[in-house]
Amino acid sequence: IKQEKYRMQIPFKAMAAAVALSQLLACSDSSDPAKGPDQATTDSASVIRTEFGIPHVKADDWGSLGYGYGYAYAQDNFCVTMREIVMASGRSAELMGEAEGDIERDLFFRYLNGTEEEFRANYVDTLPTEVQDLVQGFANGMNRYLRETGVENLPEGDAGCRNASWVYEIDDFGLWQHLRRIALGGSSDQGLVRAGLIAVTGPDAADTLQAVSAPALESLRAVGEALRPDDKGSNAILAGRDATQDGGSVLLGNPHQPWQGSGRWYEAHLTIPGEYDVAGASLQGLPFIGIGFTKDVAWTHTVDYASRFTLYELKLNPNNPLQYEYDGEWRDITSKTVSALVKTESGDMETREKTFYT
Repeated sequence: IKQEKYRMQIPFKAMAAAVALSQLLACSDSSDPAKGPDQATTDSASVIRTEFGIPHVKADDWGSLGYGYGYAYAQDNFCVTMREIVMASGRSAELMGEAEGDIERDLFFRYLNGTEEEFRANYVDTLPTEVQDLVQGFANGMNRYLRETGVENLPEGDAGCRNASWVYEIDDFGLWQHLRRIALGGSSDQGLVRAGLIAVTGPDAADTLQAVSAPALESLRAVGEALRPDDKGSNAILAGRDATQDGGSVLLGNPHQPWQGSGRWYEAHLTIPGEYDVAGASLQGLPFIGIGFTKDVAWTHTVDYASRFTLYELKLNPNNPLQYEYDGEWRDITSKTVSALVKTESGDMETREKTFYT
């Protein structure tokens, strides 16, 4: 990146007094050599860091906003989300090796997500264009940070990825897989549910009537009690205008997320002049604000006691364990076999397969 691409920006009036530590940066790939998945983009954004390093990202369109946010986020947490993308893409055992990766989870996500073509048709293509642009821009911003920094200069330590063999330039598909994995954290990727689904082996050679293995069934039966949020949750207190001294509403959000890892909040301020102006926090690698406020509205998250799962015990056909009864008729249980690569301790690549039942 040529030095003249960095241009000074005048801080927003509303935060001029708060700028104690500023990093003024404009991001543009308009004349960069073609490198990586974002080679065709022409994104531009400004990033101003205020006290405690909080990034304020300003851009004229959604793709550029994602670009600036992805770049700023990567400066602080690149390795955290890079690791999550590898896991969500079903390549952890291939890139990290059998010991560090998780081949069962790889196969699980290969099954849930399907091919890239299927994934895009089912999830990405149904979303508004600005959302797709935002995610693509965020991926491009992360890639720019990686190119500028180099894998040899990435953070070290348990949460780092310096010189890691599993670091690569991502595309929007990789980031989408990460976002969907977060969305599935309360359903298919919830620990007990995931374990139960992975444990399913189907009918054994003796044509047993049990299409679900005993460990899987016991895991699913435990879900109801395990997911009761008796000892977990978040707090929120709202004071309306009649309860405050100045007549303005006040919202206190106290979300109980961890202080470390991919579940930690990341604070930022994102602006498209005249269209979008939100400050708050997002989970690691999300290109939008999850909880926060505008000039008119503030919101936060808590938990409730609603049941997130409804489990049914199906009656199987005594003559065919791959059929179940529904509304007085037998329906087929369908199967799909997926595969993933594993790097063994010897460095060889092996293909592992698993069949899932629906």
